[in-house]
Amino acid sequence: MKILLEGDSWAYSFHVDGSCGARSKGQFKHKSLENYNSAEESLKDILTMLGHEVVLSAKCGSSNKFIVDRLSDIEDTDVDLIVVFQTCPIRDLNDSHIARSQVYEENLKQQVSHLSPIQFEEFVQDLAYKFYCRLNAVLSMRFGNVPTILLGGNSRVDAKTFEKFVSTHPTTSLKAPCESVLESLYKRISIDTYRSIPHTLDFHRTELTFANWTHNVNDTWNHDLIDYIYEQKDISNGAIQHYSYLTWPDSGHLNRAGMFYLVDEILCWADEYLET
Repeated sequence: MKILLEGDSWAYSFHVDGSCGARSKGQFKHKSLENYNSAEESLKDILTMLGHEVVLSAKCGSSNKFIVDRLSDIEDTDVDLIVVFQTCPIRDLNDSHIARSQVYEENLKQQVSHLSPIQFEEFVQDLAYKFYCRLNAVLSMRFGNVPTILLGGNSRVDAKTFEKFVSTHPTTSLKAPCESVLESLYKRISIDTYRSIPHTLDFHRTELTFANWTHNVNDTWNHDLIDYIYEQKDISNGAIQHYSYLTWPDSGHLNRAGMFYLVDEILCWADEYLET
């Protein structure tokens, strides 16, 4: 099967050619990865090892806008399956992969800083909905509606937002089998192997868990929003301790074991979607 992987660092994984920052002159971007190198540590490696042909167009730090732009420009569109990892919708306010760009900071100040917590959630989900619409248009125009799996890695795929999208695009080839990869794998492994571990946690929308923009929050922001952001970060930081055996020590990306479990899930979803 020929599979196209698209997204941010969750799709790219760590190593390949170093452009992710995973290896650059022997240095890891995520310093906690220094002692956790392995021969096969990317989704592409594992899928290739299992006999699949993989086209990798993902880039670390990507926004959802950049994901759609790359799919619009990619030359190799003859694939059997596309897997897209949704990233934090807020990243669409950035104009580069640099977390501290001036444009990013200014857009956050103008468009986000004054919002109430409820308005913030609505703003995030509106960005996500627009991403689904743009993604669907590209899939239809360039890939002939090839079955596409949308996964929540850096950012949760909110069920209500995705259902709203499907209701307005009933013929879409886009499928969202789970809201959060980590939550889904955690529940599976907890049930299959770690029966003593609770698997009903208060996972919040993971925009804040792995976000690269919260350093821009300061006391000029809406104080209710500040409280909400840090409250949700505390919930997330507590939750990730429960799935630490699936992630690298940075608790933000799947480790090799987590990737093997995810590949198994992806291939099961592929069997289901390619049959229909």
